Amino acid sequence: MTIGTAGCGNAADTTNSITPPPTGETAGSVADNTTTSIPSSLLDDESREYMAVLKESLAASNTIAAELESSNAPEDDPRVAVIYGLRARGQAVTALKAIHEKQPALADDSFAQLITLLNRATLMETGEPAEILARARKLVEGIEPPSYENAATPAALRRIVDELAPLLP
Repeated sequence: MTIGTAGCGNAADTTNSITPPPTGETAGSVADNTTTSIPSSLLDDESREYMAVLKESLAASNTIAAELESSNAPEDDPRVAVIYGLRARGQAVTALKAIHEKQPALADDSFAQLITLLNRATLMETGEPAEILARARKLVEGIEPPSYENAATPAALRRIVDELAPLLP
């Protein structure tokens, strides 16, 4: 199973509509360094795998953000969209982990953030990453929120995680 990053977004936005990115956000402001550690002895194998993929995506997102910040990149730099895409990947993983751990509220919040992040990313990116982000955005359109307990939702979220994997550096 391929599955990863912490994300940002508006958890109240549970629609699939595209909304513009917030104004005043800079490339450097996307790089909030946050860490979460859970003793691995408290996690089963599947949860540990989700955490590993989540860490991978977060590390990649933070690396790109640090590069943008050190180069004083403009806030509309297309690589910011890659950061959003990697964070969306993390939200998909978080939703999968929450489904696995029977936490429907967390799964729905992560799903809402996934949508918001993909909306932001697809508005900003050009080139090959834009195609990857657009495919992931198209996949999310057919997914019901995890709390609906649709058996197809976890598989669809895994496809999104896999679709966004090429954004990893």
